[in-house]
Amino acid sequence: MLVAARDGDDVHFVLADAQDGVTLTATPQPMVAVAASRTVELRLTGHRVPAGRLLHSAPLAGLLAGDAAGLRVNGSLALGLALRCTRLVGPSPLDDELAAVRTGPDTAGPVGLPAARAAAAAFAHRAAGALVAATGSAAVRTGSVAERTAREAAFLLVFGSRPTIKAALLARLGAARE
Repeated sequence: MLVAARDGDDVHFVLADAQDGVTLTATPQPMVAVAASRTVELRLTGHRVPAGRLLHSAPLAGLLAGDAAGLRVNGSLALGLALRCTRLVGPSPLDDELAAVRTGPDTAGPVGLPAARAAAAAFAHRAAGALVAATGSAAVRTGSVAERTAREAAFLLVFGSRPTIKAALLARLGAARE
């Protein structure tokens, strides 16, 4: 497996053997959405990796700067989910709001992108709630489209999030920390 390990101001990418044992444990994490990802909590303690398995080293600052570029792509997931919800709800004021929210990530620029991502995730969450309400009691049946969409919207509140996105989301949801 590919592992990234921080060492001071640098990050090292190594190819490590993925065998449970004394130095490596992988605990499956049940997820409310994207269960097919087979997400695990991985703990490495004294896990030795041969020097020949080092694939790449990079300054942390450079990786963080490059990571910001991916915020736009990840934000599209919330927009796609919101679009699905609005189509299933049918014509409503949500359509105009979605159009406005969709322009945010395209026009925000690097500084405004976290707020635009937060707006998209918060809107997707609200649109999923609208779909649940429009669907009615059938929405709480496991496996219904509305139930699955609500779980996916909850997942997108944290997926690919960063501290600036989280702060903007908490502000939008009325739970900003002072």
